[in-house]
Amino acid sequence: MYLNGDYINLDRNPTENLLKIGEKYYQIDWLKEPRKYYAGGNGTVFKLIDEQEGQEFAIKFLKFPDHLWNNSRFEKRFQRFDREVEALYIAKDNGLSNIVEIQFNGKYIIDGSEFSYYVMQMCDCTLKEYLAKNTLALSQKTLLCQKILLGIIGLHEYKIYHRDIKQDNIFFIGNEPYIGDLGLADYQNSDIFIDEVGELIGPTGWFSPEALNKAMCEGPKNRNPHRFDCTIDAKSEVFQLGKLFWYIYQGNLPIGQTSLRDFMPGNATIFNILNSMLIHTKANRADPELIQSNLDEYLELH
Repeated sequence: MYLNGDYINLDRNPTENLLKIGEKYYQIDWLKEPRKYYAGGNGTVFKLIDEQEGQEFAIKFLKFPDHLWNNSRFEKRFQRFDREVEALYIAKDNGLSNIVEIQFNGKYIIDGSEFSYYVMQMCDCTLKEYLAKNTLALSQKTLLCQKILLGIIGLHEYKIYHRDIKQDNIFFIGNEPYIGDLGLADYQNSDIFIDEVGELIGPTGWFSPEALNKAMCEGPKNRNPHRFDCTIDAKSEVFQLGKLFWYIYQGNLPIGQTSLRDFMPGNATIFNILNSMLIHTKANRADPELIQSNLDEYLELH
């Protein structure tokens, strides 16, 4: 491993890509060939191989070395990475289902600079890749939505909001979905403000109305005479999940005012569930528990 500027890269010589933790050596490799890794807004993910045990994991490095902690431009980057690690440990310690499991975390020195990292279970593919190579019946898609919803509800029970729900952050091991990439996670009633006033929070194309309100209406530089809701919370996650479920059912995203004619499966029961999640006004959206009950009822009948 070496640094390209402040960013981590892998050497072409595999012997240079060893990570020593305690007395054990791990091999770091690309997630996919040729020379592909996953890069999000705050981290870079590689494959981590325990050759002694014959196991593969994924390792996520914070993109920014620790010496930038003193730079106010990067303070929230570090806070978000720490919060992501903390949220993953909460999920693991409390046995939450369908959440990518963290293994351990720490810091590692590369070319004289120290980087934070954490190690998690290795997944096979993303939701996008899984749907591209598998043909699912309507009931199978509904079961998939149910499992993802239960994972999000589990996080909500511990006051954790994911806030970055999209197809690239749902992973699979075999046929089982796992929610990952909690890099934008925040807590209800948090004592640390990791968001900037007016900051656009969430994945492009998957924003809830509240996320867009926050970017457009929040703060002293913006007028908000109608007091539009700028708080991203559990009901905002419902909106993002509604978009994700629509994507699972038919491969595109609902934009604008939708009707049953826009829903290709043509199933009125499923459409009504999704429609209750995609209501613009937060107060009128269905609660996650009601959505769970409706999905359960549908699966029981089919």
